[in-house]
Formats: sequence, structure tokens, C-alpha cells
Amino acid sequence: MTDIFRARMELGRSDRRRLLRWMRPGVILEIGSGTGELMKMVAEQFPDSELFGIERDHLRMTSAKELVPDACFIEADILNSPLPEILRGRCNSVLMNAAFHELEIQAGEHGIQKILGLVRELLAPTGIFVFRDGVKPNELADTRRILLKSEYARLKFGKFFDEYRHRRIQWNRDATNSDIILLSSYDLHDILTKYFLEGDLWENDMDETFGTKSVLAYERCFSDFFALVHIESYLAPYLEEVWRNDIEILESTFPDSHIIMIGVAL
Repeated sequence: MTDIFRARMELGRSDRRRLLRWMRPGVILEIGSGTGELMKMVAEQFPDSELFGIERDHLRMTSAKELVPDACFIEADILNSPLPEILRGRCNSVLMNAAFHELEIQAGEHGIQKILGLVRELLAPTGIFVFRDGVKPNELADTRRILLKSEYARLKFGKFFDEYRHRRIQWNRDATNSDIILLSSYDLHDILTKYFLEGDLWENDMDETFGTKSVLAYERCFSDFFALVHIESYLAPYLEEVWRNDIEILESTFPDSHIIMIGVAL
């Protein structure tokens, strides 16, 4: 892992801290707790809370236990495992950070509806759902003209076009400048959000899309389960910092990369 990549990952961790201001102390559950990095921030912010994490990957869960030994981590696939009775109706905060798109790819829209229903069951009467994931542009089919300003950008875009397995990417070169490519807003979002990845992280991400929905589609998906008290679509500063030196979106701007939604159960 290069020093530059480590610095970029650290900036990403800093961006996730914005979730903490929405959370309520007490019983806190993270769905898809991964290696426990966000849970560690939660533990530092809320030292007197009961912390729980659900993670289906054994190696990630083992790492999380080592990083946050005072939290209780449950190895389970939330789609196919019984709801932990100890948590039903008790959670003051349920946190889901960048796990939604993986679950939707795995289970489809029906599975997502099931998960949102489970989150609603887990929440205490005054509990709050804190959600963060990738967000797609509302204008998915709009074509963008992208100027690749560096050799690294040209190599990385070419690598993405060759190696992305989640779906076929349609793109063209500008007739007047070979450093300008034409790409849909939807596909542009995918390459940009993977642009800084290296090694195994890059390889693993070639099978998925970061964020599956636009703001409007997220709102429709969540509206049967939660009253949304806050919706924030934004471009993560750590990503913009990476992009702007190498890439220019002609006649337009960089797309938003993330969405934060805060909901209370209906």
C-alpha cells in the first residue's frame, strides 16, 4: 500500500466522522460493521453506550473484535439470519455505512425491503437510523465529456474499462481530442468512486457499483419505513481532491459521491 493511498484512505475515514453527530447514545448497532473502523469512532464518541455490530465476513469480524474489544460483534448474514432478539426494539441508533449497495447487489430490491423492515423493528421508539452510501446522479443517461489530464488518469480509466465486471461500460473518444472521453453520468460515477483504489480493494470493487440509487430513488425506497428528517447528497472532499488534479468534467461539474439520510421509524 503506497503512502499516497494510505493518506487517501485516512481522508475517507475523516469523512465518515460526519455520521457521529446524528447518532444517539444508548444501544448502538452497526449493520455491516466490517473491520470495525467506524465502530471505533463510535466507541470513542459514546464511551458509555452498548455497542453491537453485525458482519457476515469472519475475517472482518475478527479484525473488528481486536480493534473494538468492548463491542459485541455478531457473525451473521442479516438477510438470512434471525433478528437478534436482544436488540429488537432496543436500538437508539442503527448505523449502516456503505453496506446498502452490497446488500442490494446480493439480494435485489426485495431483499432491501426486507432489510429496511428489520431496521425498523430494531429501533427503539425514539431510535434513529443513520445511513450513508454512494449516490448515483438523477440524470443517469446524460453523457459527460471528460478530459483526462494526466497519464495516471488515462491508465486508470483504461484499466476500469478493461476490468470492470459488474456491467459493460459504453464509452467513446471525442473526435477532436483523444484525451477527451464520452461517458454516461451513471458510469462516470462508478469510475470516479473507484479511482483512488489499489490492489485487492480495486480488484474486489470490480464486481460492484458504489451506490445503486439516485437521491429520488433512495427517498422512494425508504419512504414506506422511515420519516426522513435529513437528506444530504454531497461530493466527499477526499475524492474531489484526488480527482481535480487528473480529471476535468467539461461543461459540467463533478457528481456527488455520497448520500447521508437520517430517518425515524414510521
